[in-house]
Amino acid sequence: MGTEGLEHSVLREVSEWRQRGIELRTRLLKEREELAARLKEIDEALANIPESSQPQQVLTPSPLFDLSIEENSSVPDLVRFVLTRFPGGNFATDIVDKVRKIRPALDAPVIHSAIHRLAKSGEIIIHGKRGSMKYWLKGDASANGRES
Repeated sequence: MGTEGLEHSVLREVSEWRQRGIELRTRLLKEREELAARLKEIDEALANIPESSQPQQVLTPSPLFDLSIEENSSVPDLVRFVLTRFPGGNFATDIVDKVRKIRPALDAPVIHSAIHRLAKSGEIIIHGKRGSMKYWLKGDASANGRES
């Protein structure tokens, strides 16, 4: 086998390897989507359990699922995502921290502004006094009838 045959063989291997990678990526993305859907079901079930029966230690979703938000998502989309992933009411500082784990370059005032806009539009329910307010995505069962 000459150099041409070797180069052709290596190029074919690279092509086959690339195709296999594409197939594996497709399968992994499908499996990841199924797991994310299951996690959402579990989160919704947890949100429906009355607070008095919830365990003291609250388990948070795996950081792996934080990656399921699009990289170029808007700040309000990131806030909605956090409130969906962490139901049960969140303080603004917690929302800011979780959004910044997804997109570290964001400044806190930008995230606070998005929270305020979502609350003003009625997408977020607010409960509590300034400094101790908690925020829920409208429709979160754990909001228990709280209104802004």
